[in-house]
Amino acid sequence: MITTGFALARQLDPHRATVDSLHPATYMPTKMVLDSVGYSIDSLETGLQATLRLVLAPELDGVAGQFYDRTRAARAHAAAYDPSIRQKAGTSAPDSPSALNDSRRSNGTARHPVDANNLMARHI
Repeated sequence: MITTGFALARQLDPHRATVDSLHPATYMPTKMVLDSVGYSIDSLETGLQATLRLVLAPELDGVAGQFYDRTRAARAHAAAYDPSIRQKAGTSAPDSPSALNDSRRSNGTARHPVDANNLMARHI
């Protein structure tokens, strides 16, 4: 999915819509995690804050094709950048996601209000 996100980010106008990938938290205390793993690592609040930051932070206006681990930009699993994986997925994701981000930064992209209780995607 991350590889596909990188490719989609290249196809969209970042002033209208952006695609980024987010790992919001690890083992949040959901019923599924607690039933299967037995413990949590991060809180639900950690995951929520990471998601809200990606959607609402003005400094991320126009930033596309990035991977975030919680609230920090990070490198995804190496497979997300592997050309053979990209080819199998039918994508042509950038060789350097950071170069994509640098070329697509924007100051002043208008954001539309987001209902944090009904968050589905970062788009306009």
